[in-house]
Amino acid sequence: LSFKIFLALGLLLCGSFAKAADRGSAGGIFQRAAQRESKRWTLQEWLEQKEKNRMMDLWLALNSPSPYEAALDLSYFSYQNKTPPAIDTSYTVNEMSFSAYAALVGVTLEYSKNEKENFNDLTGLLNLRLFGNSIQSTYLTVHVGQRTRTLGLPTADLVLRQTVTQASLQLYLNKHVGIDGLFRQYGPANDPLLGDVTGQLTQAGLFIDFQAFRIYGAWTQEVHTTTLSGVETKTNRTGIKTGFKIFF
Repeated sequence: LSFKIFLALGLLLCGSFAKAADRGSAGGIFQRAAQRESKRWTLQEWLEQKEKNRMMDLWLALNSPSPYEAALDLSYFSYQNKTPPAIDTSYTVNEMSFSAYAALVGVTLEYSKNEKENFNDLTGLLNLRLFGNSIQSTYLTVHVGQRTRTLGLPTADLVLRQTVTQASLQLYLNKHVGIDGLFRQYGPANDPLLGDVTGQLTQAGLFIDFQAFRIYGAWTQEVHTTTLSGVETKTNRTGIKTGFKIFF
């Protein structure tokens, strides 16, 4: 008897709960079950989503720009050498540089051979791009390094090493035309023949890009100051640099 009473009460409660659930929602217990099924987490769905994410990552890797980039720069510098009290003298020099980047960090190697004034420069720079996503976009970059200048003298070559700090800015005015500039400071160096040597380089120019190629022109001024036995001498090389650059 007790079992029959217990069973009857159970059936009564189940019926009441079903009626209440049916009254509380439009679709009843079957709709609620379907809602729970739609939100159910399964291992199969997780594996399918993981495969989709892997394919998306692969697509992005194939279609995203490479973090590695490089540029080769060939230029021709025509300038006036103003060293008082001598008169202005015109010179020309060929220069070249190569830069390679991995994401925001890069290195640059520059070489200049000045046969008329009998010296050559070899400069190495470490570059850090603070703003911009490539070397062929608007950017702000800082550089540190060293310049080694070798002067040919009658008795022997004189080697002068100076630290280099530089900031360079490039700004695109539209998709193909832009302006750029740099300011470079040569750290102090001392030589028994030359004395104390410092210098700076300022450059501002205009460029035009044709896909991976660039032609440019820039006003350039390089000033060097030597102080020997209390006598200061300034050498001012001012002129126009024209060049051609290839991006890789």
